[in-house]
Formats: sequence, C-alpha cells, structure tokens
Amino acid sequence: SLIPEWLTGALWLISTSYPTLAEKAYGANAVAYSCLRLLSQSVPEAPCRSYQEEADGTRTELPRDHPLVALIRRPNELMTEYEFWELVALHVGIVGRSVWWEERSNAGAPIALWPLRPDRVGPIYSSSAEPGERVLWGYSYLDPGTGKATPIPRRDTVAFNLPDPAGESGGIVEGVGSVEVLARQISSDNEATK
Repeated sequence: SLIPEWLTGALWLISTSYPTLAEKAYGANAVAYSCLRLLSQSVPEAPCRSYQEEADGTRTELPRDHPLVALIRRPNELMTEYEFWELVALHVGIVGRSVWWEERSNAGAPIALWPLRPDRVGPIYSSSAEPGERVLWGYSYLDPGTGKATPIPRRDTVAFNLPDPAGESGGIVEGVGSVEVLARQISSDNEATK
C-alpha cells in the first residue's frame, strides 16, 4: 500500500465536497495542482471545430462567422474560449462534471455560455415521458449569497460528466472526478507535507 498503516482511518481526511477539493486538493497540493493545470491548459490548445452534418452523412465545417462558432470563440463577456475550456476541464477533473447555463436572447437564440460552479448545481430528475424531459427535467442552481434555488430547464443547459455508475441515474447525469477519487491519497500527501 502507498499509505502507511499509521495513516489509515485518520480523522484528517479531506471532504469530497467541491469547495474543499478545490481548496485543499487543487489549491494546496502541488501534485494535484500540477496535474490539473497540465490537463486544463492542454484541453483548450486543440482548436475547437464545429461541423454541420448533412442527410447523406457528410460533414461541412461551419464558417467563422456562424453564430455557434462565434459563441464558442467568446462564450460570455468575462471569458475567452481558452479560459472557458480551462475552467470546464478543472470542474470535470475535480468533481467529474461541468454544467453550463445557456443565456438566450429574447428570440430564444443562445447568446452566452456560463459555466456554473458544480456544487451549486443539482439535477432535477423527471418521470416524464416527454422528449427533452425524460430522466432529467433540468438543473437547480443555488444562487450565491441568497440561498435561493433557481430551476434551469434542460434545454437551457449543456452538461459534461465523467460518468458515476453509482449515481441515481447510473452515470447518465452524475459524475465523479479524478480528484474526488484521489481525495484519500491527497489527504495523506497533505498530512505528510505538514
């Protein structure tokens, strides 16, 4: 075992909640930080390409002035494409999921993508048989500072996850991140460093 006998069952193990993992693993452990930084900075290096698939299966790359390409290049007023993908990779690496809110114009077209802090987002499961509402109706977002939950329909979100087969939906909705899984080893390393 990599963990000495005297460390097993210790009470100083870090919690697997997102804020604790972000602070005590990513923010306080050099190995976890370095691995996540390398991953999060590598993901946006590859150019993101958008395609339209035709009925015959051929794909045509969308032009730079296409609304989807422009949205990805500048997902919101505070982030560049690079910063956006970097943050998404960090969310997925820490807790295995990243949920974005699609801000829409009055006409209903997406005008911005906002990555939401994972611990403030929870699934709203559904028993509906309606397309677009099966299994998952949407997400509940806990507004910072107010404690008020805002429901966000699934059509207004984009979600990525590293499937958690132990989750309520069997991994369709829930995720489990690498840092979450490594919390015990990171705790041991943090304690040894002290």
